[in-house]
Amino acid sequence: MLDSSLRPAYDSGEIRRDLRRFLLGVHPRYTLAAAEALPGFGKPVLLVRAADDRIFPASLFDRLAAVLPDARLVTVADSGAFVPEDQPDELARLIMDFAG
Repeated sequence: MLDSSLRPAYDSGEIRRDLRRFLLGVHPRYTLAAAEALPGFGKPVLLVRAADDRIFPASLFDRLAAVLPDARLVTVADSGAFVPEDQPDELARLIMDFAG
């Protein structure tokens, strides 16, 4: 999975250039502004975390769920950080149920 995600950046100077431009253009002010706006977001939100995630701590999902006014937090068993790779059928089911 990582190879298929990262290989294009190894193989293409254009992709590396675009990635560099993007990463240098990301400024904390954008994420901070987005974070400040979250309590006012009035639409339902589905947050899906992996039970065996060693990259993103569960506390981050808990904090996000507490800030969003209409959040549903679901933990997927038998999955690492990348639920779409580890449990694609379960993720699709959760999304379909959420979307109603």
